[in-house]
Amino acid sequence: MIDCGSSLKRTSAALLSLETDIAAIDAILDKIKSNIEDYIEGLDIGVDVSYTGILTGVTSAITNPRQPSFSLVSLTLGETGETQGTTDVDIDWDAVASVGTVSVTEVT
Repeated sequence: MIDCGSSLKRTSAALLSLETDIAAIDAILDKIKSNIEDYIEGLDIGVDVSYTGILTGVTSAITNPRQPSFSLVSLTLGETGETQGTTDVDIDWDAVASVGTVSVTEVT
């Protein structure tokens, strides 16, 4: 946790891992990462990081839902330095989530 000098705390709550099970072009992997970062950076003070919100960032990179360009194998998230999981990340009422490490891994 990073203290911002006032009563507002920043919680780095975005260390996550995502794997695709087919060869995906780098542009798609970059778009997924960008979408996840945009979601987290847009959260207000005290708003939890939602697993569904992260999934929305992932799936919004799909341009044709009838023929997805990738398949999600696994997704975990949690506070940086803590155990990663598959549930929402609780953010204190006086804290705001910030992007930690977003890792998108291609599985061939």
